[in-house]
Amino acid sequence: MTPHLPTDTQPHTVPDHAWPWWLVTGPQYPRWQWVLVCIAALCCTIAMTWPVALSLGHGVMTTPERTVNPDLGQNVWNVWHFAATWHDGDLLWSRLVAAPLAINLATQSYGLTNLVLTLPIALIAGPIVAANSIILLGFWAGIVLMTVLAVRVTCSVPLAFVLACVFVLSPAHLKNIEWAADENAALQWIVLVHLAAVWWLRQPDLRRASVLALVMIVVSLASGYFGLFGVVYVGLLTLVTLWAIPVRRWRGAVVTSGAAVVVLWAGVMAVLSSDLTNPLVRAGVHWDAAQVSIGGTEGLRDWVMRQTIWLHVVSVADLITPLRNHPLWGNVPMIAQVRHPSEMGGYLGLVCLGLLVWTSLHHRVVRLLVAVAGVCVVLAGGLELKLWYDQPFVAVPGLFWILDVVGVFRNASRPGLFLLYAWIPLVLVLAYGVTRIQRRWVVVLVCAGMLVDFAPPPWVVVPMQARAIVSAIPTNDPAGAVLTLPVAKNDQQPLLDQLCHQRPIAAGYLARTPGYPVQWDALTVPRDPARMLLPHDGVTALHNMGIRYVVGTSATARVALDQLAPEGVQRLTVVDDAVLYAVPDRAVPVLSAGTGWWDEESATGRVWRWSTGDASLVLLSAMPRRIQLVIEASSVAGVESQWELDGRPIGAIAIAAQPGQTNRVLSLVIPAGRSVLRMRAPTVTDAYGRSVAVSFTQLYVRSAQPVIGPAIALPPVPSTRPLCAPVTP
Repeated sequence: MTPHLPTDTQPHTVPDHAWPWWLVTGPQYPRWQWVLVCIAALCCTIAMTWPVALSLGHGVMTTPERTVNPDLGQNVWNVWHFAATWHDGDLLWSRLVAAPLAINLATQSYGLTNLVLTLPIALIAGPIVAANSIILLGFWAGIVLMTVLAVRVTCSVPLAFVLACVFVLSPAHLKNIEWAADENAALQWIVLVHLAAVWWLRQPDLRRASVLALVMIVVSLASGYFGLFGVVYVGLLTLVTLWAIPVRRWRGAVVTSGAAVVVLWAGVMAVLSSDLTNPLVRAGVHWDAAQVSIGGTEGLRDWVMRQTIWLHVVSVADLITPLRNHPLWGNVPMIAQVRHPSEMGGYLGLVCLGLLVWTSLHHRVVRLLVAVAGVCVVLAGGLELKLWYDQPFVAVPGLFWILDVVGVFRNASRPGLFLLYAWIPLVLVLAYGVTRIQRRWVVVLVCAGMLVDFAPPPWVVVPMQARAIVSAIPTNDPAGAVLTLPVAKNDQQPLLDQLCHQRPIAAGYLARTPGYPVQWDALTVPRDPARMLLPHDGVTALHNMGIRYVVGTSATARVALDQLAPEGVQRLTVVDDAVLYAVPDRAVPVLSAGTGWWDEESATGRVWRWSTGDASLVLLSAMPRRIQLVIEASSVAGVESQWELDGRPIGAIAIAAQPGQTNRVLSLVIPAGRSVLRMRAPTVTDAYGRSVAVSFTQLYVRSAQPVIGPAIALPPVPSTRPLCAPVTP
């Protein structure tokens, strides 16, 4: 029941008897008990993940059903990348995975704070051991911190320890390990969010609010989902606490300092996720390639699909259906044949649900926390609440639609991760209920039932190995990146190859793919001699993007690359089914058509190409250059065209009416990277019904002289070779 308190009580001084049970700090325990808890947690971690401890350096742990998963290699790459670049200062930017771009890792599944914790392991034992250590640390630290939290309710360290083990064995946690989502498997961070929120609620001043905001920032850098969903969880916890404590001034302090938490967290994360810290922007290299937008750049339909697909959400049936890979439940035919098993680990456990219902019915005081857990479970259902995934009738709209009003949540494609936060109040309610059971043997039976119900699946380790052919790539002669064709968005192999050849890679696997300046597969299309205006030149484009070697891994790619031999692309070696090619040097930038162009036309030896009223040209250059752009053009009627370079006006050119011609030579200074030359002019409708502005008969770069300025020189990579295989041509 809500206590009756005077409304003029001083802020931050709520009487001890008035705190709701989930904010009570509990008794103090001697340090030796916590030492025993840490040792016991280590033993339980080894047992829960057995036999991974025997082969930490041989491969990355997962389940037998998920041995083919590109995220396994990405987790190893994350550890290797941080260990190789942490001393450079740009902790959240990488120029090694999507050359020539700089990628903001704050918007990727990078897990910076996890990498900081395991950096000594990575430097001493290597990236594979460190990648496994992130998962093991999630078990160990999750048990320890949840014991610290649960003991406030149980007042019994052994009982709190058992409930902490139930917490880390929850299917919501184990499924993240199975899917190689290491950043979401580090459970200690969400418990830390709860502990910090409770500490702030007991004395909601600006100092504690600043600490809570700092914790939220650290947790957001460990997992974007943990930070984003953690803000919602802290908000729910704050609402039920405000309901439980009717102290007016305390409530005002909570609202004021809580707003400060949100503003500080959102402001810092917005800066870290923006281009303000982009090393290429600071260096003056311009690529104008779209990074991941916080509010989402794709249409609503795409986000609806991501937030409703069965891989990312849970249904009501998932809450009561055990996992198929459970050592016991997996042998039950009905469970083994479930068509859409919850890949978010929605199962809450039959014993846990029974204890939860019993506690809620007999102890009204827990119902506010049950409501918090319930809202989190409903949010885990995504945009639709379904009894089961392929139900034949219309689903009820979910609460996640409310969150999607804020653009950043449209990038949150896995609403099911709210289940992890739901487990915190669930464990506290279970702790409250189990301590109210009178008979000790029933307590033992309930605890044993929960542990058996959540027995972990069998674990395996998947070896990580680079392709043998990349051992033949010279280390730094010449400097430049490696491109693997065909480009596959979900392929971990180029990441693992990089740990051997130690060069930047282009089009590496990323959770959120950026907008690249070119279409990779189009680069291997040979130049068409018949095309006179803006001819395709993929080889020059490769050179100007800093790519020096190409690995062809399919028959189609190898044939296309072999056809580029007349343009200087050299076949170096063949290993297994892969072929290594070298890209020749080019001393000129590449000019290509952007948007707003009609197809090339020709007649009686004359070639021309019409533009629309808003057309662009794209220039790729490996270094700053002064170029001379030759223009010969005409129009149906005389028009004046306006020209811009990278959004800056550079002047107007009067275009003569046909049959006259206008000849101009534009002298431009372009920076290293990608530049866009834009032309706007009035249009007319031609005989074919097209909207045309200017007809170009000549458009090419006549000369290009280097000027002083930053080039796109790609960063060096450490010389260690942890994953190289022998070359056997």
